[in-house]
Amino acid sequence: MDTFKSDNPAWYSLNEAHEEFAVNYDGLKFYQPAYCPFGGVFTDKSVALNIADYASFTDYFFLIGDEPKIDQNVKIDGELVCNQMLRNQLI
Repeated sequence: MDTFKSDNPAWYSLNEAHEEFAVNYDGLKFYQPAYCPFGGVFTDKSVALNIADYASFTDYFFLIGDEPKIDQNVKIDGELVCNQMLRNQLI
């Protein structure tokens, strides 16, 4: 069972099945705010300007992936570290 996509489901969904709903930045993708407040990050570059730009469209959002590089113009209000469990066989 391939499970690597479950590490960042927003990123892979926005690159595949939900591509038409994506707000696309370099290494950072979000759903259009009208749909849901989730995005995925997949880069080691600074994405502070892109996050600030997306934040101008919505009051809050959630970013899935490794903690992005940001600067003093972006403030992370909270962080939620989660483990995800996957079932690999039928019950």
